[in-house]
Amino acid sequence: MKIRAIKFVDRDGEEYYRCPKCGRIFRKSRDYTRHVNRAHRRVKVQKQEAGEENPQ
Repeated sequence: MKIRAIKFVDRDGEEYYRCPKCGRIFRKSRDYTRHVNRAHRRVKVQKQEAGEENPQ
């Protein structure tokens, strides 16, 4: 499953990224990507190791 950022523009015209899982807000897409990889991908990896998710 891919986690897509919720993109929005503030009243000054700056683009921001919001994490749909936890709601954190980021100014740079790089910061958002690092957050998702560190905070949310571990859960998926741990489930696969435990055998909860069926790999195809």
